[in-house]
Amino acid sequence: MPRPVEYAVVLLRTELSVLWFTLPMFGLGVFLMNAVSSVVLGLALTCGSVLLSFRLGRGKPRRTIRVPGKLTIDATRVALNGATIATRRSLRGGILATSADDLIVRLTRAFPLGSIAVEVRSEADGQAVLRALGFGTTQRTARFRLGSMAAIRKIPLSAALAFWGFAMIFVAERTLSAPGLPQPSDLRLLVAWVLALAAWLALYFTSTSFVVGADGIQVRWLWTRRFLGYAEIRGVGFDGLKLAKTGVIVELARGPALRFPVRAVLGAGYAEDEASSVVARVRDALTLFRGQARADEVRLPDRGERPIAEWLQALRSAGNEGAVDHRTAPIATESLWHLAEDPGAEKTARAAAAVALGARLDAAGKTRLRFAAEATAAPDLRGVLEASAEEADDEHLCRALARLKRG
Repeated sequence: MPRPVEYAVVLLRTELSVLWFTLPMFGLGVFLMNAVSSVVLGLALTCGSVLLSFRLGRGKPRRTIRVPGKLTIDATRVALNGATIATRRSLRGGILATSADDLIVRLTRAFPLGSIAVEVRSEADGQAVLRALGFGTTQRTARFRLGSMAAIRKIPLSAALAFWGFAMIFVAERTLSAPGLPQPSDLRLLVAWVLALAAWLALYFTSTSFVVGADGIQVRWLWTRRFLGYAEIRGVGFDGLKLAKTGVIVELARGPALRFPVRAVLGAGYAEDEASSVVARVRDALTLFRGQARADEVRLPDRGERPIAEWLQALRSAGNEGAVDHRTAPIATESLWHLAEDPGAEKTARAAAAVALGARLDAAGKTRLRFAAEATAAPDLRGVLEASAEEADDEHLCRALARLKRG
């Protein structure tokens, strides 16, 4: 059982009293929209209630309860002063961030359970808590949901919503206030405006997936995907975006910096805290990456022009000490491990080492390789590591190797 760590728990309770005002306002707007003569007023009340919920609900929690105590972590639960505050199965991730000069370990739990904020005395205690839970930087990736990339474009959200709102009111008034039954062309126009607004809102509020691993950062928004290895990242910091209020900036060794808006949770207002968490995790991973010794060169069979199935068999033969003849020096198992676990090595080399290890893995080795996969952000390499740890069949491994990109 890990050493108990003393810390003060900070439970963040969101102030949602604004909903007592906006929800009846929304219901009244929907009711008035049913009357043809009150379409404009109904739409105004409905849109106004939604905007007020977003605007007023973004404030920070007003009530914070601090409960000091001793944290105990075992195989099944996390307890404070002997009382269970979370089960290990419910935990999904953990990060260490700085909030108002305090060190906070924030643990996320499965939906619909909320997160748990733990204030620790030092960074060493915070890292110890994360490692005990299996959420250390070298143990598992940290997954963040940032704001939509559309938030840093040229059109502010408030101006765009105002335009769409007036357009919808105009179209609805023209369609439903005309004498007689609405014409099919008018109804089609109304439906087109509704669908266009829905599509625009979906684009604007589609979050960006930001996965921080031991090897780099995987970014995904809509159909765009990009992996940033730490070798090409110069630094990370906060970005005061003109439109998105708060953001994260990633400085690259080559090319322009990348900016990412931070999504503020409705009713929580965690934009600044979320940005702090992202920056802290990336900086910690960068420090570990730059301070880690690189693996020695290991000569494994290159794929070249050969089919993937043939390359797979060659890698397995190279990793099988019993298959090595008297003219070929066997590859030390620990050398293969160093290469497979080195976040700075090329993805192809790490994947090849993992496949070669497949012939030598025992139960402990499978667990070790699975941990390396969980700490890897590159999805193609992660797939090969997981397949090797699971001793997948040749067809599964060939598919994983075929998806592997060079680099």
